[in-house]
Amino acid sequence: MVVKLQHVKPAIATPPYAETVRATLEGDGIAVLEGKLIELAGAEKVEVGFELQEYLGFAEAMYNTKWTATSTLQLGEPGSFRLHVKGLDPGTEYQYRVFAKHPKITVRGDNRRFVAK
Repeated sequence: MVVKLQHVKPAIATPPYAETVRATLEGDGIAVLEGKLIELAGAEKVEVGFELQEYLGFAEAMYNTKWTATSTLQLGEPGSFRLHVKGLDPGTEYQYRVFAKHPKITVRGDNRRFVAK
């Protein structure tokens, strides 16, 4: 069987894009995660936030698919944003990444790491 598709158009011409910027440690078990929304991909608003997990080493990170999402923000234009994360275990290394949730697709940024105070 052969299926021929004609007049196919992409659902999104330019995908949404957000960049994982940095983490700043504020005190016992508190971090401020910073990101930057670069592209809304034609949406009026895009939901942005972060996902984080304990970093247990390279091999473990490849198989650990359990991420904890932070609270989110609705952004109507590109720009920087920050979210506070509380309840982190001091001395524990975490990895985190930004996400941008468009009505048609969710994209994630690069992973970065920090050690909680």
